[in-house]
Amino acid sequence: MGVTDDVADEIQASMDAQQDPDLQIADAENRKLMNGTKMNANQTDNHQMHIALHGASLKNLPPESSAAQEHLNHLRMHDAFMKAYAP
Repeated sequence: MGVTDDVADEIQASMDAQQDPDLQIADAENRKLMNGTKMNANQTDNHQMHIALHGASLKNLPPESSAAQEHLNHLRMHDAFMKAYAP
């Protein structure tokens, strides 16, 4: 029974994550950034989550690509928001 409960918990966590608006926003941003599209960070974003997700996406890009450069620019925006609004 414990294994079934663990699997159910994993499925529920996955479903909850898919419904998280910040996760959906960061995922949509990653798709645009992958094409080299400029994206602004928003003050209301969960900056830690966005930095983690954009950073993971950046690892899969050639360093000199426009997509990598836009990821870095976007990550800097999130970092600036975190510093500006740190408690």
